[in-house]
Amino acid sequence: KPGLNYVLPLFLPPGVRVAHKIGYFQGSNGWVYNDVGIVMMGQGEEQTAYVISYLSQGMPSEYAAYIFGAELSKIVYDWFDQRY
Repeated sequence: KPGLNYVLPLFLPPGVRVAHKIGYFQGSNGWVYNDVGIVMMGQGEEQTAYVISYLSQGMPSEYAAYIFGAELSKIVYDWFDQRY
């Protein structure tokens, strides 16, 4: 669904394009949240892309699961942004 942008793209800067797929369910030992995608930054010949996959298990809440994934996504984005 187009509105499910609250894991990988949540904390990324405006204009960064993310093609991704979320999966989630409440398991017997907590929430399971997954998101995998391609993050595209820059324009034209300056464009860079990377693939990222976030897989969680046993998170204490739905909110904790997707916020943790969003924070990890931002750390990876910052690493690529500094180098490319």
